[in-house]
This record gives sequence, C-alpha cells and structure tokens, in this order.
Amino acid sequence: GHSMLIEGVTSGKFGNLIGVGSSHGIALKVQNVDIESLTGMAAGANGITVKSDSYAQCGSVRIKSAQAHRVPPGTVPWWGTTEPMHAGMALNPETASFTGPVEVGVFHSFGATAGLSVIASDATNALVGAHFGSVFADGGGRALSRGINGQVAWADRISIDYLVAQNIATGIRWVLTSSPLTIGRASIVNATTRAIETANNAPLDVGLLEVKNTPIAYSAFNNSRIRVGRESFELVTTRFENNFGPHLGNGWTSVSGQPVTITLENGRVSLSGVAQSDGTSVPVIYIPTTNFSPSNPYTRIPAIVKRGAGAYATEMVTIAADKLQVGDGALLASGSQVCLDGISWDLKSQW
Repeated sequence: GHSMLIEGVTSGKFGNLIGVGSSHGIALKVQNVDIESLTGMAAGANGITVKSDSYAQCGSVRIKSAQAHRVPPGTVPWWGTTEPMHAGMALNPETASFTGPVEVGVFHSFGATAGLSVIASDATNALVGAHFGSVFADGGGRALSRGINGQVAWADRISIDYLVAQNIATGIRWVLTSSPLTIGRASIVNATTRAIETANNAPLDVGLLEVKNTPIAYSAFNNSRIRVGRESFELVTTRFENNFGPHLGNGWTSVSGQPVTITLENGRVSLSGVAQSDGTSVPVIYIPTTNFSPSNPYTRIPAIVKRGAGAYATEMVTIAADKLQVGDGALLASGSQVCLDGISWDLKSQW
C-alpha cells in the first residue's frame, strides 16, 4: 500500500508532503504539478515513488526538494520493519510512458538500498527525462541502513548536476539502458566495493569524478561506455577492474621507482612512467576501444626508447586504435624500455 497516494491530478501545486510507513511513503501519479517538498520515511519498498500508469499517467513534475529516510531521524529505538528501504526515490514508467520530464532541485536519501532508482524504460513505456540539481545519498550508520546495490541504479535518460554518495557499497550503478546518464560532478566517499559499475552497453558521462577511500574506481561489463572528463582519487587501490581501462601489455611491467600511471583530464588520457618488456609482447599499452580509443588513431609521436641492452634513443611510438606500440609494431627484446612521460591522446566521442 501507500502511506500517501496522489493520483489523477493534472494541474496544481502542493506544499510540504510527508509519508511514513507502508510500501511507499509517498506515491505520485500526477501531471503538470509543482511541489515544495516531499519526505518519505520508513517505507518497505520506496520512500518516494513517481510513477506513470495507464489509468493515471505522470509527467511534468517539478519538485523543489525531497528527502527519504530509512528511519525517521532522531528515533531510538525504531519500531519499523527490519527490511531495508529499497529506494529513496523511484521513477517508474510501469504501464505508461511519462508525459513530461521530472525535475528535482535537491534530493537527499538516507539508508536506502538505492538512493535514487529509475526503472529502465523500454520501447513501450518510457521515462521522457529527469533532471536533478543535486543528489546526496548516505548509507547512514544506523542498523541495516547501509546501501547494498548502489546509490544510482537501473536508470534511463537522466542528468544530475552534482552527486554525493558516501558510506555505501557502490557509488553509481548504471545498467540495462542505452541512454546516457550525465553527471556534472560526482563525489564518492567510503564505498566498500567500487565507485562506478556499468553493464550491458550503458553509457555514463561524468565531468568530474572524485573518489576517496574506495577499493575500485571503475568496473564495466558487456561493452558499457564510461567517459570521464577529469579525475581526483585518494585512497583508491584499483582504478580499472577487469582491465576495463588502458593497461600494460602482456609481458610489460613498470620499472622500479618509475611506475606507469594513467590519468584522465578533460577527456584526455595521459601516461607517465617507464615500462619494461620481457620480450614476449608487442603492445606496450592495451587501449580498450569501447571507452578509451583515441580520437585520431595511428598518431606517431617521439619517445625515449631503449632496445634490449642498447642505449637510450629517441624513436617514434604509434598510438593505434587499440594499442600503443614502438614504431610499426616490431617485437622488442627482453629488457627493452619505453619512457611514457608526455604521451597522451584525446578520447574519441562515445555518443
């Protein structure tokens, strides 16, 4: 059931709405409506649901601020269900397409499994679009309040100016959609598994990605596309899971004291450090073409190269669509080294 259900309204304004308990704290099936604030608390399914059905379509909803709480703040002990709230806010074109966009100024979620969950649209029922000024998702510290499956999950055609996700498992989980998720700035802190997870061809565009105290920065599966303009990482153990990003070729390793590093800055990949070969593989760097292919492949630029036991000399390296190699791709002898300082390329547009 619903603690508060508003449906069938085709034009109007609402002030401050609060729903506590039930499956959905607040459920909205309205059109051309302005809302001052929404608060959904202690719901078994979703704190706030914005939903479009065939008998009550939804669209052109403008919400100034909204918040969802796993438990009402300041209540100790809490009497509610022991199950975690599945989503702080869910946007759901279940049996009918939205008739217009959903716009939210500020949204805060505390303790939900997914702070913001947008059900993936299909060819029949679509989410026309959604825009959030800022989203703040906190797993909390209360019992059974930490996020499990991520703070932005299963979404379609959505943009967020500023996202903050902290004390959760996965910062952004973007799967099962072919429409881009665009985030101006994302700050992910204390994620226990990874900052970003994508799958099934889902495209994600982040202008500035800030990650702190998180084991893995990126994880992508099944040709998903991630484009990040600029990174700022602190206490991140692994940048690319499953060799998703550019990485050293087989048989190439970093030289002690001069580790190979790969950074993103304004849509440009930059390399530094010195790589050494064991003589078994041509590519110095593998470049996954789905996400990091250069805008101008087969560019040749000078670099310092040492072939086997020979002296250091300036040679041309080639940045191909899927790899970086010395010259035209001749196999270098064991002990050969390539200085990667200053080598960079612009990313090819993904969509």
